[in-house]
Amino acid sequence: MHRSLLYLILYLSITGCAQKIGIEGGPKDIESPFITSSSPERAQTNFTGTELNFEFNEFIEASTLPSKLIISPSLSEKPDVKVGSKKVNITLKESLKENTTYIINFSDNVKDITERNIIDPMPFVFSTGSYIDSAKLKGRVINAQTLEPAVNVWILAYEQSLASQDSLPWLTKPTYLIPTNESGNFQLDYLSPGNYLLYALQEEDQNYTYNEKVELIAFDTLLQNTLDTLQNITLKSIKGN
Repeated sequence: MHRSLLYLILYLSITGCAQKIGIEGGPKDIESPFITSSSPERAQTNFTGTELNFEFNEFIEASTLPSKLIISPSLSEKPDVKVGSKKVNITLKESLKENTTYIINFSDNVKDITERNIIDPMPFVFSTGSYIDSAKLKGRVINAQTLEPAVNVWILAYEQSLASQDSLPWLTKPTYLIPTNESGNFQLDYLSPGNYLLYALQEEDQNYTYNEKVELIAFDTLLQNTLDTLQNITLKSIKGN
């Protein structure tokens, strides 16, 4: 069955450089849980290893984290994620690339158990090299037919070196990915400067590749911009079956 696809307008810029029971009574908890210690540490460089450990300041609920954890650049194999009362342990099934900045997005999958306050959305970043990459990609996705924000559309960014692969975006996972928010905005931070092939995907099956039977997709090529340059791109749609 053919489905009409959305045309998306993307405004871009790239810049370099056991059951837990809460305690009742007392004032309402309005604070988000936060990381008190971790390995690697936030913004650590020259990290080696395949174990990532995080400890939080309070009891957490993170049942959706094992299936929805986002690590960029993307890994070939899905890591093992174990959630404890105040801890998250991530075991990687592959070695990390050398001289690479990695970004972990817990998104809204870590909450405290009292008021379900969500962890701060700031990504956790570390590097296997001697520095943290600082390029960023940000913008807004709009439904060109309704001019309404395109909410929860996934931005998939592939390094230019992958552009020759015919499997994009059907089989190959993106280098970087992030969803748009309730305003249709997104921001990818700590990217390696360079050229990227960009897709916008209305994700349905949570594997971050294109399933033409049930998903909508749009695409365009993003060239490397000079610093602080704003570029407007209209994404062209692909028709699914």
